[in-house]
Amino acid sequence: MINRDSLPNTSDLPVSFSQNEPLSIDQIIDNALKQCNNLPESCSPFITQIMELKNRLSYGRLHLAILGQFNRGKSTFINALTGFRILPTSVLPITSVPTFITYANNLSCTVKFLNNNPDLVITHSVEAISSTLIRYVAEENNPKNELCVRNVEVNCPSPLLENGTVLIDTPGFGSTYIHNTRSALDALSECDAAIFLVSADPPMTQTEIEFLKQVNKHVPRIFFILNKIDLLDNLELDKIEQFIREILVKQLDYPLNIPLFRICALNGEKALKQDKTDFNWTNSGMEKVREEIFDFLIREKYFTLSQGLNDKLEDALRGICTCLQKEIDNHQIPVQLLISEKQELLNQFDSIRISIDKDISLINIEKEAIQKFLKEQISSEQKIIIGHLADILVSLLTNVSGNQESIYSIAKALNRITNDNLSNTLTVLINKVNKPLRKAIQFHLHEFDRIFETFNKAVHDPEINAIEFHDKIENMEISTERTWQPENALSELSLERRWTDRFRNRQSRIARLQQYFTEKIKGIVLKNTETLEEHLELEIKSAFDKISDTLSERYDKFSIFLDEAVKKKEIAIKERMEKGGKPAAKLKESITAISNIQKLLT
Repeated sequence: MINRDSLPNTSDLPVSFSQNEPLSIDQIIDNALKQCNNLPESCSPFITQIMELKNRLSYGRLHLAILGQFNRGKSTFINALTGFRILPTSVLPITSVPTFITYANNLSCTVKFLNNNPDLVITHSVEAISSTLIRYVAEENNPKNELCVRNVEVNCPSPLLENGTVLIDTPGFGSTYIHNTRSALDALSECDAAIFLVSADPPMTQTEIEFLKQVNKHVPRIFFILNKIDLLDNLELDKIEQFIREILVKQLDYPLNIPLFRICALNGEKALKQDKTDFNWTNSGMEKVREEIFDFLIREKYFTLSQGLNDKLEDALRGICTCLQKEIDNHQIPVQLLISEKQELLNQFDSIRISIDKDISLINIEKEAIQKFLKEQISSEQKIIIGHLADILVSLLTNVSGNQESIYSIAKALNRITNDNLSNTLTVLINKVNKPLRKAIQFHLHEFDRIFETFNKAVHDPEINAIEFHDKIENMEISTERTWQPENALSELSLERRWTDRFRNRQSRIARLQQYFTEKIKGIVLKNTETLEEHLELEIKSAFDKISDTLSERYDKFSIFLDEAVKKKEIAIKERMEKGGKPAAKLKESITAISNIQKLLT
């Protein structure tokens, strides 16, 4: 419930607006709050949002999110940027819930929970705070956010944050932890500006391109950072920068002169003194980034914050209008029921559309993550097979004489064993890939069920069957049936005897045979695993294409049925209104006033 006495004193504010002098965002917020003085209690959540926006604007609390794919070095970058080594870092996915870093005179950490548990406050050393973050934020210790953490706030006396800027360390996207990608997408609604990290290992991926498309819908100002420059020389860095710029310009419509800062966040984090006297700091590239951010906060902070708050205010005003319309419906007899049902349909349609867009947008990100996982597993399996065959070769060479017949026998045995190993590897890789694929399918099934439940409440139609959909999409894992066969390349091997062989002792002949077969084994294993990788990448793509097509087909049906239901309600309302239904005049005036404020935001 909103305490009306807590609303700002806006009695002297105008309710009419000049056509010649556009109002600033703070003036628009004040005018919006003026209209909120006498609104129904159902509007309270949205009024609270507007009051929070006013508070953020008053204190200049600009939310600057640090975004990036898993293992790009976001937490290390924040540690270097703030000068406090608080956030935990690792080669494994760390951040599973958003972490907000704000200014305070003393270090502290507050963990907030979703299940009404009391906040956990840590006010001790850097080590104690870092240990707390590892416990509650790290994916390893809080898988899938089992501890129900809403978010974590870290306070530190960093000059960068002194003017009200809030850094947000977001979960890394693109790993096999698909829920982290969803959390990163959800965090975008909190952002006013963003720093997007890429790195040289590898440079821009398709996963990052797809995620950036979502970022552009929510964030008006983005800085791009190329991290881990210590891994490459200047020539390689120039090529990578050109590659990234071409993607940003051609695929994402950024300007040709978009800044791309080169840094080594790890060196910046190691710096004991963040000034020119510290070698690590001067070689990290962080000084230029910090200067650019400080300059941005001086020159553009208010403008960027205004842009970010503009969209959030529009959402709150839209929510108020929706609540007012429902109140009007309650005063309309007998049309109130029909109008309420129509508005509910429209609300459900908006909710379903947003959920569908998010669900579909995750498919490419999930596909890229699993294909990356496949590459890692292929590399591991190559080493295992080659090492295993090398051991077998040593065993086969123990009692052979080195004549042509023994060479043929070894080749035949190696061919059989190699084919068996590669065939087993196919099964092993399919089983490994199917695990994250199965998780992705379960995520989409869960999301479909949630959307279907919402849809079914609004428009129940027997033509859309959730069980049938489950049966269809659950069978999209990669089949273990033999659709790929290794190439038989060792069966025809023969090592021609040389006339000089008669002068070689047995040990020398065996060493020659071992070198010969070792090279052939390595070549055929690498060649076969390359074709196996291509085969499985196509299988992964095919699986996600089927998921996408199946989801899109079913979601298209949802949209058609919802549109038809809304049209039917509109016809019925029109018929009833012609018989004399009238909205409540005062509430309608409030909607008109709020709508006029909304127009100032366009």
